[in-house]
Amino acid sequence: MTIDDVVAAVITGEFDGEFDMIHNAIRARERINSLARSAGVRVGDRIRLVDSVSPKYLGGVEGLVTGIERPRGRGKAIYIISVDEQTQRRLKFASPQRNFVTQGSMRVPEGLFEKTGG
Repeated sequence: MTIDDVVAAVITGEFDGEFDMIHNAIRARERINSLARSAGVRVGDRIRLVDSVSPKYLGGVEGLVTGIERPRGRGKAIYIISVDEQTQRRLKFASPQRNFVTQGSMRVPEGLFEKTGG
C-alpha cells in the first residue's frame, strides 16, 4: 500500500473506526524519530533546531551543547545549548516578551534538534 492509497482510504472513510489507532501509531513513530535525532548527542556537539519546532522562528537556530539534564524515570532530557550573540539578539527581537535565551544559553527538549557536527 502506498501513501496515496492510505490517503485515499482515509478520505473515502475506510478507516473511520480506526482514527485513534492511526493517531497513536503516528505519535509513536514521531517519538521514535525524535529520539533518533537526539541519540548520540553529547556535550560539545553542534546542533540545529528542527523546522517543526514551535515557535517556528526557532527552527534552524544552531548552538553548542554545553550540558544535558536527564530526568529520573520517564521524561525527556533537556539539552543546554549555547548560542552566539547574533542569535540572542535575533530571538530577543523576534519575541521580546518571551525569554528563550538566558545568559547565552537555551534549554531544548530532546527530539527538537539534530546534530550538525562534533
